[in-house]
Amino acid sequence: MTSNHFRFSARGGIRGEIVEDRAPLVDVCTVTVLYLTVLVGDNRLDSFIPNAPGVQLRLIGVLTLLVLTVASTQVRLDLFLKPWTVAGFTWLCYMLLTSTWAPEGTLEYRSAVEELLWLFAIAATAYVAIGNCDIRAIPSLWKVIYYSGIAFAVAGLASGGGDQGRFAAFGGGPNTFVRIVFLAVIAAVVLTVARNRIGYLVPVPLLIAAVVLSGSRGGMISAAIVAVGLLWVLRSRLGSAKMLAGLGLVLAVLTPVMIFTRLGSLLAEMVSRRILEGAISEGNLSGRNNLYSEAIRVFGENPLWGVGAGGFAQLQQALPIPSHPHNIILSSLSEGGLIGGALLAVFIVSSLRPAVPSAEGSICRTGAIWASIFILLASQVSGYYFDFRMFFLFAAVAAVSGGV
Repeated sequence: MTSNHFRFSARGGIRGEIVEDRAPLVDVCTVTVLYLTVLVGDNRLDSFIPNAPGVQLRLIGVLTLLVLTVASTQVRLDLFLKPWTVAGFTWLCYMLLTSTWAPEGTLEYRSAVEELLWLFAIAATAYVAIGNCDIRAIPSLWKVIYYSGIAFAVAGLASGGGDQGRFAAFGGGPNTFVRIVFLAVIAAVVLTVARNRIGYLVPVPLLIAAVVLSGSRGGMISAAIVAVGLLWVLRSRLGSAKMLAGLGLVLAVLTPVMIFTRLGSLLAEMVSRRILEGAISEGNLSGRNNLYSEAIRVFGENPLWGVGAGGFAQLQQALPIPSHPHNIILSSLSEGGLIGGALLAVFIVSSLRPAVPSAEGSICRTGAIWASIFILLASQVSGYYFDFRMFFLFAAVAAVSGGV
């Protein structure tokens, strides 16, 4: 019988590859469909196939996952009994309840009720799917994250920048694009450590370039913070030699690309236009600072219960068009009041606390925790309720990844 855990040397470095039994095919299919379901967002089938029905791809994904779960040997609901899971679904249910006292007309702009219901559905499906998967399928999930990010990066670079010169792919916006490609960077690190194969780092320069070319300043800052944190946590596990070898490989690939291809000039132009000139010189923060101030004002006027899910878009005065705060915490506070903010805080803290990343812990768990932190940070500068779905996914992955 082979082992499915890591072997470490006395100094904390990996002595060899993981030796593991192959995961059941149904579980590999489950984690693959799960991530793709989370990935597609609210895209419809006719967005990719002309003349196809306008059915939402996430609905197809959820139904497929239910079939795969039923096909497994037994259905377990263990994850639903965890304190952090209870906290997360309590927050979701409360935010849905707040929609009953939201101002009229809230459904005219990006329905918060629809966002919360789909977030509930995706989170519940993820917990059932992950909770019923063989633990040996978790590395396969990281491979799906890795190759999906590469596919998005290649597609984004091939399609060129949009109207604002910002890169994206497959119908998603730049703020979604940056999340997907940087999660692939985390996956590259996880797979490199887990398999002891440095080749997984070869596409990282492409992924880093895609992060910058997204033009998402909040995404870039979030990615930089998490990259430093993840490498700091892994420093004692890998040792100086392996850390330098990995960074050297990334630089060896990135340097000639920057010098001899058009990618270097695109990166320099993006940094100059979006960061040096836009954010620093002109103070252009895409209206985020005004939205944050408005969210604090709305919260101050309705501190206990909030204005109700979707109500901020009707009451904010920062922009001439309806908009949400682009901050998951301020959305919860302004629309759910102190109760909504407190429930969200309990969920976040309880999700991260049991699996504080360490050098000795499972690399899959460490990667999932830092992926959760990345999504949490990125959610403070872009996105609404449904855009927080990946936090639920990686919290579930971290909970079951103790042995891989």
